[in-house]
Amino acid sequence: MNRQILIDAISASSKLPVLPHSATQLIALADDPSLYAAQLEAVISGDPVLAARILHVSNSAMFARRNEVTNLGAAITLLGVRLTLDLATGIAIVDSLRDTEKYEFDYDTFWRKSVLSAIAANEMYGDLNVASRGDLFVAALLQDIGMLVLLTTIGPKYGQLVSSARSHFDLVELELRAFGIDHAEIGAMLAQRWNLPVALQEAIQASHALFAEPPAHDLSDLQYGVAFAGVLAELWVIEELDQDVSNRAIHEYLSKVGEEKYQNTIESILHAIPGANNLFNMQLLSDEQMASVA
Repeated sequence: MNRQILIDAISASSKLPVLPHSATQLIALADDPSLYAAQLEAVISGDPVLAARILHVSNSAMFARRNEVTNLGAAITLLGVRLTLDLATGIAIVDSLRDTEKYEFDYDTFWRKSVLSAIAANEMYGDLNVASRGDLFVAALLQDIGMLVLLTTIGPKYGQLVSSARSHFDLVELELRAFGIDHAEIGAMLAQRWNLPVALQEAIQASHALFAEPPAHDLSDLQYGVAFAGVLAELWVIEELDQDVSNRAIHEYLSKVGEEKYQNTIESILHAIPGANNLFNMQLLSDEQMASVA
């Protein structure tokens, strides 16, 4: 299947992943610099399952106070408006798309890498010049969403292509040879279909920029953060990333922020993982993987 035929098939498809209404509303709120708790509560309360998950998080070991948090308003106060917004957006997207799994495909690894990318990007926020932490979180979470589009459009043959790839870098090369387009560009197409902000579309499309030789240097900090978060997540979850790619990307990040900030970021990511495991109902890294990273 050549590039244009594939693009036309995707454009005409009625079976592509659909962004849940609650996630659309939450992403729209992220652009409001004066966002206040009542606005956020009104959106989240419209999705009882999502509201229950936020309450659960607020009573988790990471945030729990002496007294149980029993209502959504108190949970938002405890977590903070921006953190609640990011968590709710991630939960809404992941829960919705996980409900559509139907092909023979390693969904577990896909979602572990996606969520770990989002967690990593979120922890890099302080080192990057990015206007919105939410943009960084959501774009990193969705950077591989094009894989699900290809799976939906092509079916089991795409799952076989993914299984044959030795690494994410290898997968990109296989996609380009087979289709003339990779899943990052296709993910950006879906983000445009979902009417996500242009900055998120561009960050998803540039998520493989660090694979290039030489790597791209004209990236915004949002694009760079998403791409590097993907490299880290791939390295930790799959452990088979092309060594030259990972070493080059880590060296560039060290040059950008310094050894101390890099180590602090890694520690912050590891600290956030147990809570994310509970939040998204998955184990992002095994104990052995956690120990190897630390």
